[in-house]
Amino acid sequence: MYVAHAIATNETYRLGVEQIIWYDATLLPSGGDGDLFHEYSDESDEQFPEEIAAEAQESFAWFPKPLPGYQWAVTSPWDGDDAVEEDKSLWHGFRIVTKVLAEEKHNVTELMLDAYQLNTGINHFALNRGTEEYDNFCDIVRRPGFQKLHSLLVGFYLAEKYEIYDKGYLHDALCGATDMRHFSFHTDFATNRHSLTIDMYKYTSLFDVFPIDRWQQLTHFGLSNVLVAKSDLITFLSKLPPTVQTVELSFLTFMEGDGHYISLMEDIRDKLDWKHRPLEGRIKILAKIFCYLSYCGRYICVDKEVEEFVYNDGPQPFQLRQRGNSSDVDPGTGVLKDLFNPAWE
Repeated sequence: MYVAHAIATNETYRLGVEQIIWYDATLLPSGGDGDLFHEYSDESDEQFPEEIAAEAQESFAWFPKPLPGYQWAVTSPWDGDDAVEEDKSLWHGFRIVTKVLAEEKHNVTELMLDAYQLNTGINHFALNRGTEEYDNFCDIVRRPGFQKLHSLLVGFYLAEKYEIYDKGYLHDALCGATDMRHFSFHTDFATNRHSLTIDMYKYTSLFDVFPIDRWQQLTHFGLSNVLVAKSDLITFLSKLPPTVQTVELSFLTFMEGDGHYISLMEDIRDKLDWKHRPLEGRIKILAKIFCYLSYCGRYICVDKEVEEFVYNDGPQPFQLRQRGNSSDVDPGTGVLKDLFNPAWE
């Protein structure tokens, strides 16, 4: 708690802290009783000064908590006439850490932001060109030797204002990250029930978001909880550099009329050359889908089933039984897992 508070008040990072693993979640395994969803409490913090604990509760969170009565954290404009400084302070921890990483000398080569499928994340407005946070982000990922960007969450999805996509802000920032080895991009598109239905003319190609031609040393590429068009995704996957060893395609939402998980896996098998590569050179495919349980963090892992289908002509693991083009699996297919407790299944 003292370390977290020092970071929140900008005291510790500049003294040489090089690694902070920050889990922005309050639900953790409660011991050996099998119940994974008791609220966490730490008796070691009982003597922590109340005034500091209260301040830290508000100040050092990376991501804002949902508003009372809501299941998601709503973002607000970051700059311009509509920006409110008090709203930006909800991302106090994120702003300080990225500022320090951009300004100070250090050996940090990885930036990982993860809310474990909770409906919160980095305000996408913060990464609009012209904001201090965007400039800091650019400085971080463009540093020589920067290798890993994981779980860049962007919060509430508003397509008509999602300028980091359609105006190329994210693409331009990532173009300079030529040493990238591991890239994993997450949003809350599918889990946020107020996400809008996106017409095809508003869709932004993956090529306009991720500068895959600049990442010639990439070993992992991942998409999770994002909107894709199957035809665009297949073309994009075909352009991955030969260094790629793993690809994650989890919790995807497909454009209406342009695919679903069934046709995606068929095209990976039939249209890409992955199946015909030497056994040791085959790309490992990772895939998670939402499960029938409503608990935060629960998902179905179908890695094994997907690879069996793509590489060994096994049965199709996905079924198309839901509205639209959402896919699920038959009961018993895959392994039920929990993001908060990787050992549980």
